[in-house]
Amino acid sequence: MRNKVDFRKATHRDVDGICALFYEGMVFHEKRDEYFRSSADAVDRFREFVSQQVGNSRSRLVVATTDEGIVGYCLAFLHQRPRIFALKDNAVITDLVVSEEYRRRGIGSLLVRE
Repeated sequence: MRNKVDFRKATHRDVDGICALFYEGMVFHEKRDEYFRSSADAVDRFREFVSQQVGNSRSRLVVATTDEGIVGYCLAFLHQRPRIFALKDNAVITDLVVSEEYRRRGIGSLLVRE
């Protein structure tokens, strides 16, 4: 039976769960490519960084949750394009992570749409 997944803006209470997923993602990628090898204090540095993004008007941090906790997150930075463009606002996604056991369920796509 699959757990219901809810999506919402992250709060400061979510930082530890987001950091756990960040670490899971790092381990996943480090096994596949040396480029993703992280520093010894990467999680602590990420914790500080992500804490600054919660409530920041120039970023968007969304979590996917189940009754088991946070199973995914998406971090995007909002940018204003030059006035020459009709569509002035856009976002750049820097992090999109879904826990391995919850992959292939469309959670990543839904996080991006949030």
